[in-house]
Amino acid sequence: MGQLSVSTGPSTRCSAKQSKNRMGRTTAPVLAAYRATPHESTGMTPNKLFLGHEVRMPIDIVMGLPPDDGKAATTPHDYLDKLKNDAANAYRLAREKLRASAERRKWQYDLKVKPEQFGIGDWVYYHYPRKFQSKSAKWQKSYTGPYLIVRMIEPVNCVLQWSAKAKPFVVHIDKLKKCYGPTPTSWVASKSQ
Repeated sequence: MGQLSVSTGPSTRCSAKQSKNRMGRTTAPVLAAYRATPHESTGMTPNKLFLGHEVRMPIDIVMGLPPDDGKAATTPHDYLDKLKNDAANAYRLAREKLRASAERRKWQYDLKVKPEQFGIGDWVYYHYPRKFQSKSAKWQKSYTGPYLIVRMIEPVNCVLQWSAKAKPFVVHIDKLKKCYGPTPTSWVASKSQ
């Protein structure tokens, strides 16, 4: 079996300084590559979105720039107009891509969701985790109740009540769990009569 040893002598401090210097030299190229890579969600590079154009890379110096498309700005006002239009187009395209990406993620999430059906008069537990100091969350109760569902607010909210005299409150059905244990008598039927 191997043994783990930690040293805090001068050699460790020296290697930490060397590691810090190495990190500084490698961070800039890594970030430059990240900023020049198109993102899946936006379809554009961060350089294009934030700067309005792609930055010149060392390969551009070696291979030369792409041919000019004839839209070069001749005055500072033309340049600003072109930059403004390019930025507006880039943000419009990014919004469209983000919308499509969000719809795709929602569709994938909805495939896995198995909604539980709750109705008026059902007894449920309400997910209400509380944090107590110096106690592990693992050993604390995260559900309280049982509560009675007194009203449904379609499609995903319902109104709970602890007792007939307690103040009702609205919760999302994702925070509920059906109660299968012993429950108090329901007062919903007596309210409707």
